Amino acid sequence: MVEYLRPRRANIPKLVPKRRLNGRPIKDPRRTRRWSTWSKWIRRRHPICQRCNGNLSDHVHHVVAIADNPERCFDPSNVVALCRQCHFKVHRGAPLNATPSTAPLEGDDMPPPGTSMYEFHGLV
Repeated sequence: MVEYLRPRRANIPKLVPKRRLNGRPIKDPRRTRRWSTWSKWIRRRHPICQRCNGNLSDHVHHVVAIADNPERCFDPSNVVALCRQCHFKVHRGAPLNATPSTAPLEGDDMPPPGTSMYEFHGLV
């Protein structure tokens, strides 16, 4: 009988937050409800992978990393919707070959999070 080795939990390093504010770790913005809502909005606008144009988009990839510019975390012009395979390829060094698009899509009736429906439709 073949035995498979499982990685021991003790060997896996714990992720320690590096950035701190007043001695407390800063929460990763991708672990918030705002990010969850916002990434769903991006994936709804671009249901097909913007790199391969073949698979459904599962991931939202930042063109400029959050670590490099945290202010652009929720900037639609800084993200592209990618499928899982393309997202992993891009992080392994493959070229992105996709450009972020902020132009409204046909039938796009959902405002970005933080924008009221009145502002979105130009009624203010």
